[in-house]
Amino acid sequence: MTTSLPAAAIEKTDRTVVADQPDNKDYQVGVYKINLKKNYYAGTGVGVNDGKVYIPVALRRNYDKDHAIELQANIDTQGKVDGGQIMWKVGF
Repeated sequence: MTTSLPAAAIEKTDRTVVADQPDNKDYQVGVYKINLKKNYYAGTGVGVNDGKVYIPVALRRNYDKDHAIELQANIDTQGKVDGGQIMWKVGF
């Protein structure tokens, strides 16, 4: 007998817990998928370019285990955005 599982039950995650559910007549086994990775990061710091001080403010989204995209805005000492960048990142 072949059974098919929903895609969510077989997707790769950090942890999978299979637990008996003897009181549940429809499903005697429960499959719980646990994702431990953090998907968003925010950061700031201090930078200098051509003798001018700026504050980089960054937001990063990890959309895959080894891939992320990051948006950075450079804020000058008067509080206005004076530049920025978008980066695509690959982990290895």
